Amino acid sequence: MLERLCLFSPAYFCCLYPNWLGHSFFNYKDLPLAFFYCLALWGVIKSFDQERLSFLKGLIAVALASVGAGAVKIIAIPVMFVPLLGFLYSVVVSKDRIWRLKSCLIALPIALFTLYVVTPVAWVEPVRFIREAIIYMSHHEWRGCTISAGECLKPTGEDWSAFQYWWAWYSVRAPILFLIFMIPCMIFLVAKSNSARILIILSYLLPLSVIFYRNSAMYDGVRHLLFMFPVGVIIIFHAFDVVYNNYMKLRGFIFAVLGLNILSFSVDNVYLYPFNYVYFNEFSREKAKPDQYELDYWGFSLRQAAGRMTAHNRFPDQPLYFEAHPAHLVAPFVESPFIRKDTYYEEGSPYYYIGYTRGNRRMRTGCSQIAKIERRHWLFSDPMNLAFVGYCEDDSSN
Repeated sequence: MLERLCLFSPAYFCCLYPNWLGHSFFNYKDLPLAFFYCLALWGVIKSFDQERLSFLKGLIAVALASVGAGAVKIIAIPVMFVPLLGFLYSVVVSKDRIWRLKSCLIALPIALFTLYVVTPVAWVEPVRFIREAIIYMSHHEWRGCTISAGECLKPTGEDWSAFQYWWAWYSVRAPILFLIFMIPCMIFLVAKSNSARILIILSYLLPLSVIFYRNSAMYDGVRHLLFMFPVGVIIIFHAFDVVYNNYMKLRGFIFAVLGLNILSFSVDNVYLYPFNYVYFNEFSREKAKPDQYELDYWGFSLRQAAGRMTAHNRFPDQPLYFEAHPAHLVAPFVESPFIRKDTYYEEGSPYYYIGYTRGNRRMRTGCSQIAKIERRHWLFSDPMNLAFVGYCEDDSSN
């Protein structure tokens, strides 16, 4: 059952979890990386089987997952160390270890060569490229700051804490299924421990521990760690599966928990679309405000704001000026007769002002708000203000 959960429970999670679904529309790397990570875990679980055919399936899965993860994101290779070590452990403890070691020695150069072929950016100096990529991603210089729990946390600041940042976002973005059940499920599985279960738990905890130890730079909420959420789903679903098969009185409880989770995810996806990535869990929706957290990281609400500006245009046959922050995210969705104010402007002319609430931006002084882009969570009345459009009579006060 555990091996099936490694493949199918993450699929359920990725399809329904609004934060994941929303980011997947914009970032093509998260979903494939999570798939390959879970595929590697599935391969390791298969490798613990004593049958040679099962081991070969596991070996192929781990090799494909390692190559795939490297092809998607070369710096993801270190993330695969836990599954790879688990696979090596399954070989060492097997009674058939000699045959299995020979199989690994055959597969290793094939996998390395394939990884080299599918990562042309590393063709010249592959070892140096991987080393520098890892160093860059663990401590790259990102000078911006992310509003998190009311503070503007900056990765380059002296008081930067990766753990503080992670918890500020994890506590509001993670599903309540995680917040309530993750630790109890881990403890439950450890108490009923076997090698496969311990491996799955370590696959979730060790990457986090390394990030906290290295005090790595992070921004944009929990997006950089989205690939780990499916592993958490495997842990929770496997614990539920063990409980379901051994404690009949709790079956109704498990069905109720999962049913409510599916219902909540599904309805929130409808309410938030197409800004699913602004999801906040049920415990934290009163905190979904621009002065507490960054809301629209991708700035997609600016597209709708541009449409509202066009619809409001009172003089369709005359050129009108507009100013936007950031302008490069708005300009592709604005057509003639509108003219960017930073390219040409006649003093004293009215203009539109478009902005989004990232960085707690607000309407410019002296401008009248004519539209705003909002989304509400299910069963929560306060809207999240994502973007706004203002009409400014002249530029004399700015």
